[in-house]
Amino acid sequence: MNIKLLIFMVMANLVCAPSLHAQEKLTFTSILNSSSAKISEQVIREAYRRLGYDIDVVWVPARRALEMSNDGQVDGELHRILGIDKRWANLVRIPNRVNVLEATAFTKSIDFTVVGWSSLKPYSVGVRRGIQFSNTNTQGMSRQIVNTIQGLFEILQYDRIDVVVTSLLNGLSELKEIKHSSIKLLKPAIEVYPLYHYLHKKHQALVPKVNGVLEQMKKEGLIQHMRQQALNRLLSEAGRGNTK
Repeated sequence: MNIKLLIFMVMANLVCAPSLHAQEKLTFTSILNSSSAKISEQVIREAYRRLGYDIDVVWVPARRALEMSNDGQVDGELHRILGIDKRWANLVRIPNRVNVLEATAFTKSIDFTVVGWSSLKPYSVGVRRGIQFSNTNTQGMSRQIVNTIQGLFEILQYDRIDVVVTSLLNGLSELKEIKHSSIKLLKPAIEVYPLYHYLHKKHQALVPKVNGVLEQMKKEGLIQHMRQQALNRLLSEAGRGNTK
């Protein structure tokens, strides 16, 4: 065989042959209709891209997401708060955070100073079913539990509750869809939670690699930039102006 033709064929095979990682796609679960999760998806997608992987995200109800990831039906959880692995023991937390969740109060006809969860006690509160941070911290309060974020803001609009508790990003995302709304967010946040990526234990070997990439992205300022960009867009669309 002509030596030039042989070299050409070898080089063509090297260029065209995908790496093992490029062929592999990891799948993570996350909560339906979550603007916070959309930011985490950007972060996680970039982290795995740097490692040579592609990812898919399956959007399902909150508890179902954890069941699927803990059972190994998928490769892990896109993001969750600290400590979820205490109950769901097959999940391994990546130490570097990928996002933050700002638990925020939204109201229509009342105004009060937010000083932690206890400041909600005098009011009727709406929370979304299956969302751990809001369900846990409003136990014992007068509350309604609703399946969707849209449902929460609907009952607030009709004055059936005094306060909706959800993440800042999810609340702003819903506000931009409500026309002529008098609903407002209250500051400061009730509490701020770091959000972490979790892998199923079958991927234990990937943990330090993913964490290393996230550490580099943090140093670059990329994780904060992705969040702030999304937050500014939602604030603008909801007519609330920019904030840090």
